[in-house]
Formats: sequence, structure tokens, C-alpha cells
Amino acid sequence: MPTYGAETIGPPPRDPEQAFWDPEVQTMDPEALRRLQDDRLRTMIRTVFEKPVPLFKRKLESAGVAGPDDVKSVADLEHIPLTVKQDLRDSESAAPPFGEYRFTDARECVRLGTSTGTTGTPTSTP
Repeated sequence: MPTYGAETIGPPPRDPEQAFWDPEVQTMDPEALRRLQDDRLRTMIRTVFEKPVPLFKRKLESAGVAGPDDVKSVADLEHIPLTVKQDLRDSESAAPPFGEYRFTDARECVRLGTSTGTTGTPTSTP
């Protein structure tokens, strides 16, 4: 298992001569990697139900996932519907401006990303 936690996006800075970007994970035993993936998936699913994150909670419930303990491993992902860009657009239209798919309250964010609006509904009028 990695020495850094899930709250860290990637490993610490590396030597440019290093063969792998994240050697601790990229060279991990496949069974250990699957356990790590399963653990992180269960943590994410639990967060969807506990926060809650409405869009993803509805999608999980529509797939028969009644609570976080219903998802045990990445093998269960085949029963969960994919999220597509239109789902996010619909969520933003129903609950502007951020939609119902954010894991973090907007007041706690330090940066917000926006779309160029090339395929969705523009956010302003000329």
C-alpha cells in the first residue's frame, strides 16, 4: 500500500531519472493494487451517501445500491451506470450554477473550473 494517503493526489516529487511516475503504486503486486482500488472505491461510495452527493446517490440507488455497504469491490462497477457529460449538464440546469454532483461545498473550494460552453448552454447572453 502507498505510504501516502488518498487525500494526496499522486506521490511526492520525484527524480526525473526515475522510471515510474509513482513507483510505489505502479510496481505494486496486482492483488495489493486491487485491495487499494477496492478500499478507495468503498471510501468514495460511502462519501456519496454520507455527504450526500445527490446526482451520484440517485444513480447508485437506481442501480440497486441502497447504501455504501452494497459496493464491495471494483467488480461491482459493472452494475453501476456510467456518468456522461449530459448528466452533468442536466444537473447544472436543475440546480444552478454548480449542479448536484460536487463532493465539496463551493464555499470550501479554492478554485472553480468552468466550461467554455462549446457544446452546452451558454451561461451568459450577448
